[in-house]
Amino acid sequence: MLNTRRQLSNGQLPPALSLSLQQLELSLDGGILGTELTRPSQRSPLQDLDALGCGPIFALGGTEWREMGYNNLVSNLSLGYRVNPNNRIELQMDSHSRDWATFDLGIDLATSAPVSSMMDLASSLTPKIAKVHAVIRDDGFNQRRNNYCAAKAGKTIDAYVNDHVRLVMERLRANGIYLGPGLTEAYRVFLAEGSRLTITASPPAPIDPNELQFYKPEDVAKLTGLTVTVNEKPVSDLSFSWDRAKLAKALETIPDSAPTPTPAPDQPAITHSPEQSTIVVQRTFHPIAVSEIDRHIGKVAKIRTNNTQYRGKLEGIKEGGFVTITIQRTTGSATLSLRRNEIIEAQILY
Repeated sequence: MLNTRRQLSNGQLPPALSLSLQQLELSLDGGILGTELTRPSQRSPLQDLDALGCGPIFALGGTEWREMGYNNLVSNLSLGYRVNPNNRIELQMDSHSRDWATFDLGIDLATSAPVSSMMDLASSLTPKIAKVHAVIRDDGFNQRRNNYCAAKAGKTIDAYVNDHVRLVMERLRANGIYLGPGLTEAYRVFLAEGSRLTITASPPAPIDPNELQFYKPEDVAKLTGLTVTVNEKPVSDLSFSWDRAKLAKALETIPDSAPTPTPAPDQPAITHSPEQSTIVVQRTFHPIAVSEIDRHIGKVAKIRTNNTQYRGKLEGIKEGGFVTITIQRTTGSATLSLRRNEIIEAQILY
């Protein structure tokens, strides 16, 4: 540490530096883990995917982890970097949580010239990635979650895993991410059998990740040199694609406060006395999978069939697979029954 301080004071970049934490014990109640759920209006539709199919559970947090048999989180964590003479900076993170999972991540960043000082780092470091290597090893969490969620859903473990994977893929597709059969099956196998998932990207030449958006999805795997293995078995089908507009909307951050919007029929004006501060969360529509409509009864929705789009309050699910929605007309309100199998898109206001 004394040598590092001397190097930094002289404007030199230490050739290697790392931080290691051993047997770090964290409570599952708040604190660093922050298990308190945020407001629904602030949650992304891509959050809480791990809880899909888990019966009445909408998010996994401290309460659910304790019910799975965890009392606290005990981890070893190391973070560090090394300057490689071949114009590379190697970043490494290794994390192991007892009876949970192991996660190892290595990222090699390319520099335009050798780096030996802080000035070199500021002027030469580029965002180009030379290699990414990530390994996730299940050390017990998958089995505990499978047993817990299967019991909550009243299903066998195999039925729960299959249902969970289906719901995750539907949620991803509703928000513009489309994984092919190979990656979908890889996810299912990792959940069901545990063990080891390895993802490696070794582009033929260092690549700026921001450039990937300009390539066709089918070309990205080739440009990045992507490989995936599950339990040491390579995944041959790495097909995937995305809808940029849907994905951007799903990743939008909802601000904690915003100017008071113009009241809409389903968004009444909020008033406060002069001495109170005004905090208004502006609601927007978020895509969901059609199979998840029954989880949003009572909310305002946009539902599109092959011919028409309807906007109104979801009332319920009727026998025979009909979705009931109350819409506003100039002459009053009307409750319609729509066949679930004819609905091609659904969005929820929150």
